[in-house]
Amino acid sequence: MDKPKVLVVGAGIGGLFLGNLLHKAKVPFLIFERRCNEFEFIGVYPLGAVRPPRGVHKIGKSNIGLEVFNDERKPAFVVDFSKRPRYCGAAELIISRPDLHDLLLRQVPKENIHMGKKVLSFEQNDLGVMIRCNDNTSYHGDILVGADGAYSAVRQHLFKVLKTEKLLPAADEGALPFDWICLTPKDRICKVMLEEKVFTTWHSGRTVLLGDACHKAMTVALNPAGGASALLVIHDAVTLANWISTLHKPKHATSRRFS
Repeated sequence: MDKPKVLVVGAGIGGLFLGNLLHKAKVPFLIFERRCNEFEFIGVYPLGAVRPPRGVHKIGKSNIGLEVFNDERKPAFVVDFSKRPRYCGAAELIISRPDLHDLLLRQVPKENIHMGKKVLSFEQNDLGVMIRCNDNTSYHGDILVGADGAYSAVRQHLFKVLKTEKLLPAADEGALPFDWICLTPKDRICKVMLEEKVFTTWHSGRTVLLGDACHKAMTVALNPAGGASALLVIHDAVTLANWISTLHKPKHATSRRFS
């Protein structure tokens, strides 16, 4: 039997990590990214709770501790990473976000990534799923993965459909709540918006959400400075890829009808 074809919306860390895993598992996939060609990322990721992918050690720097400051720029506490190898199986690494993204991007075949493709809507039924993009193109597959961030277009369309069908939990309705945090000197305009929401609905039908699209949490434990968002989306990608790699497409599932 054939493997199911996976359509991944979003070429961030989560989408590319999933693409790498699907490629190694010989699962057919396509990645769709709304940006045309350039990725502009800043920041670093601490990676220690997972064993980093091959090649990451060459671009990362070891980290034995992290001093955390509060909003008043006063030391709050220190996190000791020196025992990570013993208890977690891997040392703590500090990795540049652009470098990590570039590493993952280079491992995915170019023909599997479609740039400048903003997904506007999708349809799904018992036989498959179809996405529609802003350039009037459409693509068919068997599984749709929304890895397109906190303001996921896949999630928004999925929730719209579920709400129409009266299947959307009340907890998943409403705008994405957020808070503010100051990350630069106080004499500058420096506050950035941090969204925070863990949704109840992570999947429906042939559609599943990944990373910030379904759990955008910025509590003290998941402050962006801790890189927890990257670790969580990598965990998501590994779990999802493991499940997808065990699936097979029935021979009769060859015809899809969409309006």
